[in-house]
Amino acid sequence: MHGVAINDTMGVNTWAAFAGRDDNAVVDGDFAVMEDELQPCLKALRAEGISIVAIHSHMTHEEPRILFFHYWAAGRRSG
Repeated sequence: MHGVAINDTMGVNTWAAFAGRDDNAVVDGDFAVMEDELQPCLKALRAEGISIVAIHSHMTHEEPRILFFHYWAAGRRSG
């Protein structure tokens, strides 16, 4: 962006944290996506019952536009 490398050391990353047991697990995390990827990602998570808790931006005037969203889910572990 503007000649500067944007990477995970600047907070542009994706992560997930898991806790609980097989019968009562939780997941919490954050995705960094380009603007055109936002809606497909949101739809895929919602289709699996994962809640979206925040959508926001960390930067201004970046190209391409990068958005962040946080998600959360709880339930029985599958698989």
